[in-house]
Amino acid sequence: MIKFSRILGIGFVISASILLILFFSDFKIIKSIFDKGKEAQEHDHESHSLSEGKEEDCHSEENNKCKEAQESNHETHNPPEGKEEDHCSEENIISLQSAGIEKIGIKTEPAGPGTLNLFVNLPGEITLNKDKSTHILPKVPGVVKEVRKSIGDKVKSGDVMAILESKELADLKAAYFSAQEMLYLTEANFKREEELWQKKITAEQEYLDAKQQFQKARIELRSAEQKLHSLGFSEENLPKLSNGHDLSYTRYEVIAPVNGIVIEKHISVGEMAREESNLYLIADLNTVWIDFKVHEKDILHIKTGMNVLISVNNNISDIKARISYFAPIVSEETRTAIARAVINNPRGILRPGLFVTGKFAVKEQAVPIAVPSEAVQKKDGEIIVFIQKQDNEFIARKVEIGLQNNELVEITSGIQEGEKVVVKGNFFLLSELKKEGLEDPCH
Repeated sequence: MIKFSRILGIGFVISASILLILFFSDFKIIKSIFDKGKEAQEHDHESHSLSEGKEEDCHSEENNKCKEAQESNHETHNPPEGKEEDHCSEENIISLQSAGIEKIGIKTEPAGPGTLNLFVNLPGEITLNKDKSTHILPKVPGVVKEVRKSIGDKVKSGDVMAILESKELADLKAAYFSAQEMLYLTEANFKREEELWQKKITAEQEYLDAKQQFQKARIELRSAEQKLHSLGFSEENLPKLSNGHDLSYTRYEVIAPVNGIVIEKHISVGEMAREESNLYLIADLNTVWIDFKVHEKDILHIKTGMNVLISVNNNISDIKARISYFAPIVSEETRTAIARAVINNPRGILRPGLFVTGKFAVKEQAVPIAVPSEAVQKKDGEIIVFIQKQDNEFIARKVEIGLQNNELVEITSGIQEGEKVVVKGNFFLLSELKKEGLEDPCH
């Protein structure tokens, strides 16, 4: 019995020991799990505290770098209110030394409002100034005996261009000589009868008849002179006829009435030249006309007195002129009206027949943002301008354009008013952009 009790006591002690061992083992496991959970919570809390209180935790040199990275990340994902997100990388910035900027001659202008002149381009043609063109026709019919001038020859007023043989001229000259002789005879008879009448030797009627015949002869001579004047004989040339200098009654000289150049010639030796025959065309090319064809849709925009910029070809500089005439009717064939400018042509480089283009400023349009046309460049099919960010830093900016002319370009998006736009030296910046292989310009 005593042994049994002792054995039972020993067994109880052993069981209790085993239970205690198991209890403490489970406690350590539970504690370990609890400690790990607590560490995880503390880690989450520390991470949250690092994000919330980065300024307090980032004191060391390593933490300062962390702070800068966090601030950069915060600004990237949360840009300041009212500030556009900047997509321009540092690689897109072109930096130059101050001396280099001055040497290259880079100049900038602030972008801002502007007024653009809107233009209409119209086709035109250089023509003869018909107010300075002269058709040469014979005053009397005759056979062509001699041709002295040809196409392209320069002539002066009074030059003999051709010689005709004219029977009609011979008749007029004969009538002139006859009237001249009759005047001499009647004048002498009148003076004699006047003297006799004053001496009461002859009757008054004889005196009056002589006077009438003298006056009639004077009228006939004057008529013959006028006919010769109409053929080109001047008052100075008539005495030469009487003095026998004109040996041929039939000789008729075609005289140039003006200075100019022979543009057309329609005369040959031996042919019959009639009074309606157009023998020559002489033109003074010191001035020319330029006729523009104005289409129906543009008629309301064109007015007399308007300025026009005329482009001829690459060898002739553009010409500024003014519209002096605008036709009041529209051609039934072309459905256009003629607008004309008179141009000085002292060197003769504006040749009739050349086609030209006229640029007419028909409207002024105000725009909010405009830059000089020199500021706009193209790169890889995109339109860009260069903006000065700092004194020595420039950046390429993609833009969209609207209205434009030779001087200004409207910018519809891409830059803001007041930004400094490069207007001179941008070709160098563009070459630098291509040479360095910089990123695409930012928007």
